[in-house]
Amino acid sequence: LKFRSLFENHAAVKLLIDYETGLIADANEAAAKFYGYSRAELAEMKISQINMLDSEGIKSEMQSAINGTKSHFEFRHRKKDGSVCDVEVYSSRTDISGKVYLHSIVHDITQKKRAEQQNRILIKSIEQSPVGILITDPEGCVEYANPKFTELTGYTPAEVISKKPGILRIDENGKALHPDVWAALNSGQEWSGEYYDLRKNGEAYWENSLVSPITDQDGKIRNFVILKEDITSDKLMLAELVAAKNKAEESDRLKSSFLANMSHEIRTPMNGILGFMDLLLDSGLSGEQRNEYIDIVKISGDRLLNTINDIIDISKIEAGQSTVSKSGVDINALSTHLYRFFKPEADAKGIDLVLNQLVPETHKLVDTDGIKLESILTNLIKNALKFTRHGSIELGCHQMDMHLEFFVSDTGMGIPADRLNGIFDRFVQADTSHSRSYEGSGLGLSIAKAYVEMLGGQIRVESEQGRGSSFYFTIPFRPAKEKPSLVDEINTIQLADLQKHIFLIAEDDAISYSY
Repeated sequence: LKFRSLFENHAAVKLLIDYETGLIADANEAAAKFYGYSRAELAEMKISQINMLDSEGIKSEMQSAINGTKSHFEFRHRKKDGSVCDVEVYSSRTDISGKVYLHSIVHDITQKKRAEQQNRILIKSIEQSPVGILITDPEGCVEYANPKFTELTGYTPAEVISKKPGILRIDENGKALHPDVWAALNSGQEWSGEYYDLRKNGEAYWENSLVSPITDQDGKIRNFVILKEDITSDKLMLAELVAAKNKAEESDRLKSSFLANMSHEIRTPMNGILGFMDLLLDSGLSGEQRNEYIDIVKISGDRLLNTINDIIDISKIEAGQSTVSKSGVDINALSTHLYRFFKPEADAKGIDLVLNQLVPETHKLVDTDGIKLESILTNLIKNALKFTRHGSIELGCHQMDMHLEFFVSDTGMGIPADRLNGIFDRFVQADTSHSRSYEGSGLGLSIAKAYVEMLGGQIRVESEQGRGSSFYFTIPFRPAKEKPSLVDEINTIQLADLQKHIFLIAEDDAISYSY
């Protein structure tokens, strides 16, 4: 009677099962309450109506319990309402009146199993996380490091366990290396930020970190979780986007400046040409006035033609239609020609134009594009004359191993330091203000740079604002076989001989033909 009372009134779920038939011989009140059946209903049921194993599986497990080879089992049991729960069962053999029974104690472990499943998912997600994860104790010493942390930093878990990561480190004087991190964590808040770090192999990288405190039910910090993400590529991409944005804005600004400049550079000489041509129609002009107006028209026309030539040249360069045509070029003769051509203009401005350092006669003939070389030097000399009000301009060339280096130096206004890097860019001038004092398209140096590079050389500038500029450029030194130039051939023809020749004029414009 005492054992009967203990069975029936025990708080644990208990079943008495007939081994031979699988019938539930008895069940206590706790079992009735747990399964939702009355004790009488349970007494008429087989264990197979509750246990979700198949009949063979149930028979095998019951046999193990009877033999004593196994006493602890985990099953899934179905209740009266159809719900299924996870249970652990402790079963042992008991003999009553010559019959063999199983005495089973059932515990509901549904919540436990669910928690274990969640833990497994959590552990798996941490191990397979795409970000590095560290878990530390309250003092900041590492207790766990996931595989991604090793991939990110190169340090294995064994190398960091029981050590403090840099972000939580405190020096020998007890001062935090990152005091803002500890200030946030000690107040129970998270901290996040970006900082520069080093991998085990010494490689530098940018890292985004999140440090979060884990507290117990009393609010006491038990652990810290540190998430680490490599953002080096993001940083580089952002830097590239910012650079591209700045370049686009600068390009837009320069093109706007260029269009305004071109409008000025075309309209101004056109006004000079058309305006003074109208004035020339006045029959009351003196000879001196007429000559003055003609000079203005000529100067305006030259200025307009230079602007148009610059636009055509830069357009051909941009379109990739500018080609190199090499032939034998006398470097000394070209330099001397340019010196003589620009000497009168320099003298008129009171500037000393000096020709210096010509190459030896044996090396003067070079295989290159003479037209482009002359254009480069012309642009540089014109710039020097434009921006030099007093002093001197020096032009020269000398040989450097397998290159020839040309230079044009002046004592002019110089180039501001903040404009020096972009002086060879399209549409750039040293003075980009609306009130600038000098005419020009701002294309000359970009054309010169493009031509130098097409010839296989490089161009550079040294300048100090207020003290002048020196432009240097190189071309490959490739000796050419000497041959007479077209000018030399023409000079050998006597003037009288020209009467014996027929000249073909090919033009598609009547005005050009007439001229």
